[in-house]
Amino acid sequence: MKRRVSGGKEFALPPEFGRRLRALRERSGLRQTDVALLLGGGRSQALVSQLETGWLRNPTLGLVVEFLRAVRAKFSEVADVLDEMAGLPPAGEMATRAAVERASAGFGARACRAAKRYDRKVAQRRAAAGRRPEPALKRVGRGQRLAQALAWRREVERRLWQQMTRENLGVEPGLVLCVALVNHGMALWAALRRGGSGPGDRQEQVVAQVEARTGIRRAAPKPAVEFVRSCVERLLAEPESSR
Repeated sequence: MKRRVSGGKEFALPPEFGRRLRALRERSGLRQTDVALLLGGGRSQALVSQLETGWLRNPTLGLVVEFLRAVRAKFSEVADVLDEMAGLPPAGEMATRAAVERASAGFGARACRAAKRYDRKVAQRRAAAGRRPEPALKRVGRGQRLAQALAWRREVERRLWQQMTRENLGVEPGLVLCVALVNHGMALWAALRRGGSGPGDRQEQVVAQVEARTGIRRAAPKPAVEFVRSCVERLLAEPESSR
């Protein structure tokens, strides 16, 4: 069931609910103009039509009850639709999700989908733990940063692949070697980006740890490993990699 929302400020009943109301009215043999007269208070046929199509903004429970009375229906005849509606995320949550999607959309479809999934997972974990919801601005900012980081990560991987040539590596790069070097380069980029890219012993320690973890020294010649490191360091120097 989809739900129409506008920034968490307006509420509209879903089309499924409107169709149920229309079916109940048709069962009673009444026209929309007849129901409008029975509702009283100067209600118009247009209002009844909007209620039945789901386009009436902020309909009240009282109006729904009056409609049911007019068509001689019981509340239990629409209760299942209302129960399903109650299981949907609140309007504010839907608006925040939409804002996260808008903020992440400019970084590509894959990055946007990942940012949306992560945002929902965090929100669901907080709700399951009984914690208060996070401010929308915090979630939007986090989603945007994640999408940007993922998009830049793919760009780094693409550039590393472009550098896998005989001239750059000093050897004929087979597929297995290229995969090993690119994977090592991505691991090194991620580790240095997290805080080990400064000069001195700290950077060398991080590089040594990554090399030990990937086993690249056993898989590739030293010139190729050093070339990949130089590529990573150049990429880290670009502004996008630290945003």
